[in-house]
Amino acid sequence: MSWSHPELGRIEAMHRRNQAEHVWRHLYNPAERWEDLAPLDPRVLAQEATAAGCPPFNATKAHPPFRRPVQRLLQVHHDRAYGPAYTAELEAEGTRWAVKLADPSRWVARTPAAVIVVVGRNAPCRVVTAYRPLPPLRLVVWTEADFSAQADYVFEKETGMAADPTTRLARELLRVAQAGAGTPRDAWWLALAIGRARATVALDPGIREPLERAEVALAAGIEVTRQRILGTLSSDDMLDRLAVGLKDEDPGAAELALSDLEDALLVLETLELDAAAEGLLGRASDLLAWLPAGFSVLGAQAVLRRRALGDRGAAVALCSAVEEGLLGAQLRASEPAWRPAASLVDSLLPIPGLRDRVADLARRGAATIRSMLDQQLATFEVRVPAPVMGQDMARGRPWSLVGQVSPSGGWLRAFVVDAKHPEGYDVTDQAQAPGVSIWEFEQPGQEALVVLVTAAAELPGDGLASVLDAAEARPDVVVAIRRFSRPR
Repeated sequence: MSWSHPELGRIEAMHRRNQAEHVWRHLYNPAERWEDLAPLDPRVLAQEATAAGCPPFNATKAHPPFRRPVQRLLQVHHDRAYGPAYTAELEAEGTRWAVKLADPSRWVARTPAAVIVVVGRNAPCRVVTAYRPLPPLRLVVWTEADFSAQADYVFEKETGMAADPTTRLARELLRVAQAGAGTPRDAWWLALAIGRARATVALDPGIREPLERAEVALAAGIEVTRQRILGTLSSDDMLDRLAVGLKDEDPGAAELALSDLEDALLVLETLELDAAAEGLLGRASDLLAWLPAGFSVLGAQAVLRRRALGDRGAAVALCSAVEEGLLGAQLRASEPAWRPAASLVDSLLPIPGLRDRVADLARRGAATIRSMLDQQLATFEVRVPAPVMGQDMARGRPWSLVGQVSPSGGWLRAFVVDAKHPEGYDVTDQAQAPGVSIWEFEQPGQEALVVLVTAAAELPGDGLASVLDAAEARPDVVVAIRRFSRPR
């Protein structure tokens, strides 16, 4: 299954190892309505997959670890339905192509049936994903016109390619002003268009009059409009999708969630729902504190979006949170072995206030002290149990974390954070004693963070949270983190 592009050349289908995930995440997603495009009905295929033991589609969950028979079935569904659908769309007359601005190694296609297809240019050139984008509202029945409008909007955000964007935005403002805000669907498009226009009106005076008309339409029944948006906006779903996306190997899912969050923040601010916008921004920022260092494309996209959005507002602050999270990740990644895994976003550090304070302090500190902590953490290792005569040396026995730290003339505390101790467990005494087991891993795959806090003088507090409270006001505090795990 392949197709030849006049510039990119031969484009292969999605890689075999990724097909099951994308079939589950997109073909089985009823909101994307692939039954309008695929040669087989995805609703019937999804029922077949469920009967074979595949968990039902859930937009806010990570794709399950598919059993081999289920994975093969989903790959068959790719070959018979999903793959032929997106290949036909790539071949269709009128499909628009452009380079992805934030990642020149990828191209983006916007097809006539409002499918967004991302293609990797690295040899062999192949499809990365294919999906039908929609606004992040629940309980709304979207029309083909909505699919088309959202695909145009996403394509423009991804590539910067739009014929006469000022004229297009002016027409959109006039259209939504005429439609009003009588339904959640109409209210969304009206508020989003106004939010976009307010960000650019200083540079595009041609949209000033259409913007004023749209604002008059929004002002009529504004309280009802606010309730319509608050009642249908899928805030929790977007945040869950972001958390799931941060655990993926590819940043695509996280990028889609961030794009929806940006739009949601624009809409909330346009409706002057400031408390809701601040709450959504804060929760997203908590997650972004642990952005993986390998997701640099999100930083590039954030820079581009911040330029498009102006110099203030919650959507701009979201872009800044992405850049700050990526910077912190890159600093932590200076020693790859101790960058917290993305899975720690909501497992080992589930407490938002604790998570973002650790992330913030991990970016601070003099290079010499940070280097000293890194060298000490480098001595830590997870050891297999010592052999016992007549027994399997590892079976049924915990593995030990062993290492030693020294305050080197200052003050130091050591904590372990794991699934059973999300608030942190003080192991300072064990960590400063030579050859002593600091922590035990009872199960294969079990993981934990070691958090070291050092300062020139003592910090008050009994636990990790209280120590971090005191650390925020102290410029001499340095925090270092490393993840350890028992092999599976």
